[in-house]
Amino acid sequence: MATTLITQPVDIRDNGVRSFIPPSFCFELVAATGEILDVVSAVGFRGRDHPDLTDFEAANHLAKNGLMSLGEVSEYDAGRESREAGRRYTVTEVIPRGRVVQDGGDRP
Repeated sequence: MATTLITQPVDIRDNGVRSFIPPSFCFELVAATGEILDVVSAVGFRGRDHPDLTDFEAANHLAKNGLMSLGEVSEYDAGRESREAGRRYTVTEVIPRGRVVQDGGDRP
């Protein structure tokens, strides 16, 4: 299973997609420029920072606190009923929105 690094700060947005058969690719990773970098089916945090927050709770926590994130996307087994592998975005770093400039990079 390949891992993709997300090296531009992103917002995690709910795109409204829902499915009875997992996985449901309902989270868009959106750069400061508005570009959608990836679409994933699960969200979580790495390490001790908010390990209990997943999916919608994790996305809402970041948005509510004015945070963008960096991380990695990897595949996971979405269960017996799934037709394809899920894709999980794991937050490895949070960045205050005020530090992110429009081109997607950090301010010096």
